[in-house]
Formats: sequence, C-alpha cells, structure tokens
Amino acid sequence: MNLVWPVVLFDLDGTLANSIDLIVESYNRAFAAVTGQGVTRERALPWIGQTLPQTFNREDPDNAAALEAAYRAYNNTHMDQIAPFPGVSNVLRALRDAGCTTGVVTSKGRDAALASLAQLGLDALIEVLGCREDTSAHKPDPQPLLAALAKVDAAPADTAYVGDAVWDIMAAKAAGMASIAVTWGAGLRDELLALSPHDLVDTAEELSDVLMPDDPVFTYKVTKDQRVFIAWHGKQAAVLTGQRAARFLGDADGADESSLQLLMARNTGNFKRGNERR
Repeated sequence: MNLVWPVVLFDLDGTLANSIDLIVESYNRAFAAVTGQGVTRERALPWIGQTLPQTFNREDPDNAAALEAAYRAYNNTHMDQIAPFPGVSNVLRALRDAGCTTGVVTSKGRDAALASLAQLGLDALIEVLGCREDTSAHKPDPQPLLAALAKVDAAPADTAYVGDAVWDIMAAKAAGMASIAVTWGAGLRDELLALSPHDLVDTAEELSDVLMPDDPVFTYKVTKDQRVFIAWHGKQAAVLTGQRAARFLGDADGADESSLQLLMARNTGNFKRGNERR
C-alpha cells in the first residue's frame, strides 16, 4: 500500500462515529425541554459539524445557554448508543501501520471528544486531537485544522481531512488540505459534490483505497521536449512545462514511492479527484 498523504485528519461525528441519531435526538430533546417544541431531523442535520454555541446562538440566542445545557444532559447520558461506522477502525489501524500520522479535529469539547473516542475504542489509534477549546474560530474556518497540524509540525499540503459535512470540506479547502467527503454521515451527497472535494467515497473500503492505494494513484511520463504529463488512474490530471517541469523532475529524482505520489498529487492543481470512480 502507498500513502498518498503522510498526515490524515478525521472529523468525528458522522465520519468515525455513528452518532447522527443521538445528536439529532439530543437537539430535539433540548428544544422540547427549553422551548416546548422539538426539532425535525431535516432541520437538525445541517447543524452537525458546527459547535453547540454556534448552533444555539444562531437558532435561538435568547435560550442558547439553556439549550446547550439540556443538549449535554441528554447526550452525555446516552453515549453508549454510538459506535464506529463499519470499517473505519480498520482504516485507522492500516494508516498507523503504514506510518501515517492520524488525528481527529472536531467541534466537540475535549471531554466529550475523549469520551466518544473511548466509547468507540479508537482513542489508541489517534495521535493528535483538535477540539472546540483549541481555537476561537471553528469550522468552516480553517483554524481548527491548522492548529491540529501545528501540534505535529506538519504542512497542509501533506495532509488530507476526511469529513461528512459541508463544513468539513469548506474548512479543509480553506486550510489548503486535500478534502475527502464521506457519504455515510450527515451531509447530502449533492451538497458535498457541489464543493468539489478531492474525493468522495461511499464506503470505508473506498476510503482506504483513496488513502492507501494498492497500485500507484498517480503516474507520470516525460516527453522529448521535457514536458511532464501526470495521470490519475490513467486519466490526464496535469501538464507541467518549463521551470515547473524541471523542478518536478528534480524533486522526483530518487524519491521513494510515497514521496513521489505526494509530489504528483501536489502538482495536479485543482484536478477534482474522486468525483468519478475508476
């Protein structure tokens, strides 16, 4: 297997944790308890991925503090309802075995995030954890992702962020990271695709293939006039000429396969990988 990105960060709820039903019900119970009127699933789903203060201050600022307290009271006592999505534990283990730095960046508070990871049995597979307390701005702002990278001294160009919500994809793109959307969480497929993520996957197996392909994702060839053609799964992704081509060839000389894959990924510009399957 080849690592395309040496650092992979994940959203938590809806990406690693099958917690969407619990979150929606926590919102419903909170509004019912405080305002006497619950909320529908359709109304609550787009809130997932943002912090509780962001959501409650936008939806009902007069009752924001009481709503957050009621939400936490219900959510914290029903944590046993969440479980990992099928296959994500295997993806994390394979990434760690391949030498990848793995992390979680979530809008949850630290205590809630740690409790969730322990409930999921994923805490030992995560090297860096970014939480609500770490930054003053939150997704879709890139600050949370960049703060997590600073903890492991990594660069955005070396990093992929995996998430299920539009806020995740927006934050990754703003941070200069590769964005990988998953369809098993809260986000709607069409809305995720509209943001042109680098990849969109429907299963953990597809996610593994994107992050750790068995065959090289990228290949390149050099023409007689020293132009460099980069292909992704056989489809042309970029053409490098002049100084850019010369710089690429210099960097590629002697690079191992993982470094070469990353180099080619960096040089594909805005090529929309993953929006069509092989």
